[in-house]
Parts: sequence; C-alpha cells; structure tokens
Amino acid sequence: MVGERGANCDGDRYHPWLANRLWHSLLNLSVKKNTYLGRWWTENVWAYFDAFASKKGVKIPWYSYHLFMNDDEFFKYDYMYKFVQFIVNTNRKKIFVANINNKGLKDFFRANTYITIPSQNWSYEYGKWLKIIEMEVEENAILLISAGMCSKVLIDEITDRHNLTCIDLGSSFDLLATGQKSRSWKHSYEDELRYYKNFIPKN
Repeated sequence: MVGERGANCDGDRYHPWLANRLWHSLLNLSVKKNTYLGRWWTENVWAYFDAFASKKGVKIPWYSYHLFMNDDEFFKYDYMYKFVQFIVNTNRKKIFVANINNKGLKDFFRANTYITIPSQNWSYEYGKWLKIIEMEVEENAILLISAGMCSKVLIDEITDRHNLTCIDLGSSFDLLATGQKSRSWKHSYEDELRYYKNFIPKN
C-alpha cells in the first residue's frame, strides 16, 4: 500500500492492483456499519492510515488488532472460547476460505463449505475466486477467511452486495490446524488443544 516491492511474510506478493484495491477497501469498509478493523500495534503504521483517511474525510473504526487472535495470552481468558462456541453452535451457514493447510478448520468450526484457495498470490486471479466464493454466499451467512492481504478486498466487495458477517481470522488458527507455527508464538500446539478441547472433532 505504500509502494514497496517484494512480498509479505507468507510469500504473498505486493503489486499495484492489490495496493489500489486495499486503499479503496480501507476507506469503503470504514464507512460501513458494524465494521471493526484491527489496528496494527506500531504507531507509524496506523498513524499513516489515519492521516490518509482523514484527508478523505473518513475516520477508521479501529479495534484491537488481537480481537480474533490466539496470541500468547489468549488462553488466560474465555473470549476466544466463547467466540468459537458461538460459531460452532450457530445455525447460520458458515463458509470457510483458506488454503489447503487449514482444511481441518472446516470440521473444527462445523463449517458448511470450505473453499481452498492458493497459499499465495490468489489476488492475481481475484475475479475467478470472487465468483467461486460468491456462489456459496447466502443472506445472513458467516464468512470466515484466512487468506492474506486480499481478504480485505474480498470482504469489502462481498459486503457491498450481501448482508452477511465476515470475519478475517488471518493466521490465528494456523497452529491449531497444522500443528506448526506460522508466527512466532511462545505457546504450544498442546496449549491450543487443551483450550479448545470441547470443540476438537474426534477425527
């Protein structure tokens, strides 16, 4: 979004189309009802976005970056447990979008549909994946997504046309899904298994 070249920590490449769509999504999501955007913890990052949005007359609805995050403190509290409990028990249609490594989360969240996207750079075929995902969308569904930078673009566009709940889980459940750390957490796989033991499928 600031014009750098290269890729993020997951190997997802930066490119101009994605940058432009992310800027558009940031502004567009910020003026939608019931929207909460995770504020990156370093001030230079969120202050940069705030300054840009302010020039456009927009106030970003920041919330805790760790709102849906299995970080190193989460298992001391019950908020993530209650979040998963709600998702598991709701009768609303649940659509999960992520790469093949997280496939086990379909059964964990009792999702109706799992859409497997490429691990990296699906933004280059965004139109194709948008159509596939949108075919599964119904009113009042819940879309859970762990799909990198372009997740924000998808959420913005789908909520322009449909009334549904979209939750960008990012990498929060990677460890539970794979047993391998995709981020530098200090807690263990076993910590997450114990915390979520009531929801872990028998298989």
